[in-house]
Amino acid sequence: MYNDDPEWAAPPTGGWWASLSAGQQLGYGCFAIVMIGAFVMYCAGTISWLARPALTQREPTPTMMARSTVVPTLTLVPPTFIKVPGGTLVATPTQMSIPTRVPPSLTPTVDLTNPAPAITTTVTLTATVTRTPTRRTTPTLMPRP
Repeated sequence: MYNDDPEWAAPPTGGWWASLSAGQQLGYGCFAIVMIGAFVMYCAGTISWLARPALTQREPTPTMMARSTVVPTLTLVPPTFIKVPGGTLVATPTQMSIPTRVPPSLTPTVDLTNPAPAITTTVTLTATVTRTPTRRTTPTLMPRP
């Protein structure tokens, strides 16, 4: 009943696909997808190229048609105004004045209601002269090489 003859043996399951490595199966699968996609695109392009003359735009058939002309009437809409809030806005850093490098000093305030105080001036001049000896250097000449 059982035949051990290799000629009568059952074919291996999976056929030649099962004998390929995983990398080869991936490569053949990607190649098959690209080929099937190209075939579908070429077939769709050929069909659209052959059907194009039937799909071209034809001139419309002249028909009698009654058209009513409507003149639009203008309606005036009152303008909308934006309500601006009251108050003063704080200046942004780009709008502020540029500070100077001079340190701030106190400025006297003038009170115009009181009579002006009497001004007394005292001037003291002192002068001191000190001499320091200066050292003079003479240039040194270097020979040329």
